[in-house]
Amino acid sequence: MIRFTITVEAIEEGIRLDKWFQKRYPQISRDHLHKLLRTGQVRLDKKRVKSSCRLQKGQQIRVPPKIQELQQGYEQRQIIKPLPPTNWVLTIKNKILKMNRHIIAIDKPAGLAVQGGSQQSLHLDGMLDALRFGSKERPRLVHRLDKDTSGVLLIARSAICARALTEAFKNKAVQKNYWAIVVGKPEKQSGLINKSLYKAKGRWGEKIIPDNVRGKNAETYFRVIVADNVATLLELSPITGRTHQLRAHCSISGFPILSDGKYGGKNAFVEELKHSKKLHLYSREIKISHPQIGMFTCQAPIPTHMARTLSLLRFQVKGMDCNN
Repeated sequence: MIRFTITVEAIEEGIRLDKWFQKRYPQISRDHLHKLLRTGQVRLDKKRVKSSCRLQKGQQIRVPPKIQELQQGYEQRQIIKPLPPTNWVLTIKNKILKMNRHIIAIDKPAGLAVQGGSQQSLHLDGMLDALRFGSKERPRLVHRLDKDTSGVLLIARSAICARALTEAFKNKAVQKNYWAIVVGKPEKQSGLINKSLYKAKGRWGEKIIPDNVRGKNAETYFRVIVADNVATLLELSPITGRTHQLRAHCSISGFPILSDGKYGGKNAFVEELKHSKKLHLYSREIKISHPQIGMFTCQAPIPTHMARTLSLLRFQVKGMDCNN
């Protein structure tokens, strides 16, 4: 009988065998895997093994041919989906900032949702097959940006890399820096916003509000880059990753993000800066350090509407390459 053998890669070292199967063969249930292990159909270095065993680089995992056949059928079904518009696929490919064998970093356009919903048919998740670039695996999302926020977004090129990136985000081994143009000026040049946030529902729909009782801890560092009496260019570095954290924190602190009517209301608009209604917030830079991925740094150019606002404010800022 033909047996398929897969060599454990360096990036897979330390993963439990059952987690390895879950990532590589998502269509295989836990009970099915336990049966395969119990009957010796799955082996590690030709020996019987338990699901909790942690893998080491270079080890050989024997996989039954039926599992490979199931996987091929599963991948084929994943491919047979409604295709996104060609112009959007081309746009996303042109938005790639950096790519290696583990990660694709794109400059997500404002207005494009990362994942779909009941009223969201066009989204980045539906375009990931176009970013395979010859790989057998479909790329995977590992974090999100709000629909109205543009900038750096990381995409894992494999299930194993997705696990490593998810671990890095969870362990705060990822540094995320945003730029925002806000109305008004903070009292300090830099500081920490530490306000618990809660997702409330009402006639306005869902909205993030401050709530020390029901809310979750949320922390954001801020630093003034340049300011006048009308507006300020801030660097924002979230320590936690709550929904709409930066928008809510800026509004709560008295300096709402320009054009963010949801959180700033009328205070988020300035008469002399009404040329654009787009949210003045973007993910400028991501730095990541992980033993299996290494160092990865990527920076996105400033969006056109924010560059124009800075020009109108006559702010002189280094690194203001405009994203055309």
